[in-house]
Amino acid sequence: MKSGTLLIAFLLFLNSLVHAQSDVICIPYGSSVMIDGIISHQEWQDADSLFLGTSIQTKVMYKHDSLNLLVAYVGHLESSSRIPELIIDINNDKSATWSSDDWWFHVSAQDCDYQGVYANYDSCAYVRPTWTAVENMDFGVPQPPFNDTVEIEIPFSTLHLTLSETDTIGISFLVTNLFSTWTHWPVSANRNNPSTWGSAVFDCGSLSSVSKPISRSVPIALYPNPSEGEFVVKFPEGTVDDKLILKISDPTGKVIWQRNYNDSRNSAIPINVTNYAGGVYFLTVEGKDFFASEKIILGR
Repeated sequence: MKSGTLLIAFLLFLNSLVHAQSDVICIPYGSSVMIDGIISHQEWQDADSLFLGTSIQTKVMYKHDSLNLLVAYVGHLESSSRIPELIIDINNDKSATWSSDDWWFHVSAQDCDYQGVYANYDSCAYVRPTWTAVENMDFGVPQPPFNDTVEIEIPFSTLHLTLSETDTIGISFLVTNLFSTWTHWPVSANRNNPSTWGSAVFDCGSLSSVSKPISRSVPIALYPNPSEGEFVVKFPEGTVDDKLILKISDPTGKVIWQRNYNDSRNSAIPINVTNYAGGVYFLTVEGKDFFASEKIILGR
């Protein structure tokens, strides 16, 4: 049997093994996400997912974009007095107690993280400088409107994780009321015992022998914003590709406007969407090795 066939057979076996185990997931590669607390199908359609709880369920979606771990919690959060948390064992060493490579992330009225200890609130802030989570939520007696959607972006650099060196981490997703209930994936996980957490394998479902391109996120300036429909998007010098795809989507993920752009000499690109109704839209720009996104507000 040729080596290529052996490799494919092994990957198929690994893929089936992963999906056969309830405590192992694959974290797929996907596009970058605008962390704004709004779930767009277009943004998360390449993610995998699981559910926390039984009668009251919160959906968890997860993927990575080569630079960041991307996670979304959807449903029954603030409205059910439940806070999303994420705990990670970088070395997946299955220690029975917390160690220096174990991370805790928490999103409520403030965002909190700590390395080596569960539920240490010393670092909490409304905005943490080393990772991003939106929306924050109040905790106490739930009052509408509820924040029941949280998007999280954790740079691999924050975790001191390099994908070329690490392909598996320990992980547990959970929601908690902070007092009496902690609902985990895996179901049998204990927040205080990393040996009970699940395992996450990066890209284990991919059979492609072609390396995925690094999709780096670049900052863009969009002005004026809000606007009645005429915008200019400007990229940092040296980042404009000679083949760009610009898309504008509505909040449901439906693409309402798309253009291909092929002039690398101009880093400022005009956009005219004056014929669309006022509201919130999302601009995404894809190049051969980078990705950018921004919220657009059309005023009328």
